[in-house]
Amino acid sequence: MKLTVEYSELSQKQKLRLLWNNFCDADPVPPEFADEMEEAGFIETAPVDEEALESPFAYERGLEPGGSMYVLTPAGRQALKGGDE
Repeated sequence: MKLTVEYSELSQKQKLRLLWNNFCDADPVPPEFADEMEEAGFIETAPVDEEALESPFAYERGLEPGGSMYVLTPAGRQALKGGDE
């Protein structure tokens, strides 16, 4: 059985769980994803650090010295674990 669900029908936690890895890999996600996750308190911007720059995928992800990147907040890490909907 195949189930199709519209993006707009998903909860913010479901969106985060489904799309966070794609977002981190610079794969396509809906354009509103980052804004919605930031508004939900699941992600925030942080300065790009040395650890991020040492990643073999830093260039693909658009990370550069002096830039910023999105990181999970404590609420975002909790939401990824699953649980209450």
